[in-house]
Amino acid sequence: MRHSMTILSYLLFITGAAFLIRADQHTDDTGVLVGCIAILAFVLGSMHPNRAWQWPLLIAASIVGAELWDLRSAVPHVKQQSAVSYALIAALITAVGMAGCYAGVGLRKIMRSSAI
Repeated sequence: MRHSMTILSYLLFITGAAFLIRADQHTDDTGVLVGCIAILAFVLGSMHPNRAWQWPLLIAASIVGAELWDLRSAVPHVKQQSAVSYALIAALITAVGMAGCYAGVGLRKIMRSSAI
């Protein structure tokens, strides 16, 4: 059961990260993206709380990696980003992800303690 939950968590992460990368490239609505990051992290944290620290880092790495990949592609950019701006983007995504993830861990603990 635990092994299948781990596999399911990673599959959900891959699917969610692919959605976030696609949405990031096609929308300018930052609030929706931040909400999606928080929801994905919340679900992953509640599914696999032992690795709650890793989910926000993986989400941030996937989005920043996609942004860096876009630099190499033929997509024209209005303004080139600096390394500091990518670090700030990663920090913001990680902070939002940590909040969502540990909220999911907390809810899971509350649900388990009330079920006993």
